[in-house]
Amino acid sequence: MRRLGLLTAAVAVCMAMTPGRAYAQAGPAPKTAPISAKDRYEAKRLFNQAHLAYKNGDYEEAILKWQQSYELSKEPLIFESIANAYERLGNMRRALENLKQWRQVAPWREQSTLDGRLQRLEERVKLEDEEQHKKDEEQRKKDEEQRQKLLLAQRQRDDEARAASTGTVVGWSLLGVGGALVVSGVALDLYAAQLRPDADLACAPSGTASLCLDSERTSLERSNTLALAGDVGWIAGAAMSTAGLVVLLSSSGRDTSNPSTEAHVRATPVIASTGIGVLLNGNF
Repeated sequence: MRRLGLLTAAVAVCMAMTPGRAYAQAGPAPKTAPISAKDRYEAKRLFNQAHLAYKNGDYEEAILKWQQSYELSKEPLIFESIANAYERLGNMRRALENLKQWRQVAPWREQSTLDGRLQRLEERVKLEDEEQHKKDEEQRKKDEEQRQKLLLAQRQRDDEARAASTGTVVGWSLLGVGGALVVSGVALDLYAAQLRPDADLACAPSGTASLCLDSERTSLERSNTLALAGDVGWIAGAAMSTAGLVVLLSSSGRDTSNPSTEAHVRATPVIASTGIGVLLNGNF
């Protein structure tokens, strides 16, 4: 039979607090210093307050008052009341701890009942421990999965950052070399124009053809060669610079945190009567 009747416990405490009274079947009682009448009265008052709190469902308040009552009275039967309150709160481990303390000094006629109750509490504590271990293991797996996801995302960001850095270096290199070729090509074209002799002086029309002086032939050929080299140079430089610009824009326009915002650039060569060029299309 479970001892949940707090009224009986209260009566037992009051009897224990009365001078000259002791449990007939409790065996050797622990030696404690006698308490004063003031402490006895206060312990009883706290016990009654705890009992009322227990009845009202305020188990935490009941535990606090019973613990204060025990500090004054040193009456071990209070441990059973505290165990009852902890069990109502669902804290089986603390209920087991307090019930064991009462079992150590309980009368022999109650020990069998207490042993059965202790066994049931131990089984519930073991079950709670197993459930908690299972929850902890599941949480550990979730945390590990989340950690792996974060590591993978970080590696991807690092790879994209390295790719962007490499793209920046390549882009600037292409832009620099292309710019140098453009400058060199334009310089060659200008130099070739300076070497080219005056067509009116070097050549004269002859029917449907044009005859040029042999003395100016070398200058004309050299001028044409330099002009061709200059055209090839600045055209190649323009193409290389365009490629470098595309690489730079692609690298700087990439948002590593949002792949959907990655830059897309398309270069389209344009040939017109006034020259050639490149048309860039895309989003950045």
